[in-house]
Amino acid sequence: MNKLYFIFPIKGPNNGVKIISNHILTKLYELDEFELKEVNTAQAKSFANFGKFQLFKIFYLFKILFKLISLRKGDYVYMNFTPTGFAFYRDLIVLLFCKAMKSKISIHIHANGLEEKLIFFVKKTLKNVQVILINEDQMTKLNSISEKVCLKNVLPDFYKGTFSIKDEKKPLKLIFFSNLSKQKGVKLLQDIAENVSQTNINIEIDVCGGILDTFSGNIIKELTKKHSFLNYLGPILNEEKKFNLFRNSSFLLFLSEPNYEVYPLVYIEAIMSGLPVISTKQIVVDEIISNGKGFLIENNSISDLINFLHKYEKDRNSLLLLKKINRDNFENNYTYDVYINDLIEIVLHEKRK
Repeated sequence: MNKLYFIFPIKGPNNGVKIISNHILTKLYELDEFELKEVNTAQAKSFANFGKFQLFKIFYLFKILFKLISLRKGDYVYMNFTPTGFAFYRDLIVLLFCKAMKSKISIHIHANGLEEKLIFFVKKTLKNVQVILINEDQMTKLNSISEKVCLKNVLPDFYKGTFSIKDEKKPLKLIFFSNLSKQKGVKLLQDIAENVSQTNINIEIDVCGGILDTFSGNIIKELTKKHSFLNYLGPILNEEKKFNLFRNSSFLLFLSEPNYEVYPLVYIEAIMSGLPVISTKQIVVDEIISNGKGFLIENNSISDLINFLHKYEKDRNSLLLLKKINRDNFENNYTYDVYINDLIEIVLHEKRK
C-alpha cells in the first residue's frame, strides 16, 4: 500500500489553514486507500509568534525532513505551501526534498504572495507538482504555472441537519471573529465602535481571536474599557462554543484590509450558521454578500453601515429572512463530501487540469 504524507500545520494556535487542514485530515483517516503519515509543520507557539522568525524554526525544519526520510518513489505527498516569510523557504526546501525522493506531490496554497516569487528557480521547482488554488484570482495571477486546479474552500456542516433559524431579540449582536492585527482590521473596528457609541442603536459587539501585535492589544484594551457594548472574548478554540456564539449573533463583522484574505473560512462558518456577513472588500466577498445577502464596507463607509444596522434593528422579520437566505446559500453551494472527493482525486493525480 502506498503512503500519503500529509504535510500541514496541524497543532498550535488556531488560524484558518489549521482549521481546514484538521477537517481534511479527519476525513482522510476514514479512507483505506493508503497509509497516512502526518507531518506537522506548525511552529508558532503563541499567537504573537505568527509570521515571526525565530532560530528554533531552522532546527524544526530538520525535524520535518527527518520525518520524510521514509518517502519512497510512488508515495503521495499532500502539503500546505506558504508563499510568504520564513515558511516560504522552509516549504520550498521540503518540496525539493520530496521531489528528490520521486514522490507524487500536490501542494495547497491558502494565501497570496506566490505570484511575487515566481523566479526561474521557483518555477522549475514547481514543475510536475500539482498546485491546488482556492479562488479564480489566484488562477489568473499564477497563470505561468501549468499544473494547477481551483478548488474553493468548503467546511463540513457543523449542524448536520439540525439547523434552525433562531428568533431575533434585542440587542443586535455583531461578532468579530478573527485573529487581531493591523492588517486584520483592528483600527476599523475601533472606528466602528466610536461611531456606534454616538448613536442610539441597541447593539453589542463580541470580539473573538488571538492578538497578534502590541498595537492591536492596546486598541482592544482601550475599547473594552471605553465601551460597555464591546466584549473581548479571546481566542475561541472549542467548536461547539464557537458555533453557539454564531447562532446567537445577528451579523458577522469582517474587517481585514481590502483583498488581504484569500478565502476566509469564517465566511463559510457564518453562512453555515445563517449569519449575514458585513465585510470589507475581499477577493471572494461577492460570493457571500451579493444580491443583498450582506453588507460591503467600501471606503470605510461607516455611516452607511450604521444606517444598515438601524434598518434591521427596527425590522427583525427581515433579519430572520436574511438569515434564511444565507443558510440556503450554504446548503446549495458548499457540499463538503463533493469537496473531499474532488480533493482526493486531485491529490491522487486523477483529476488534472
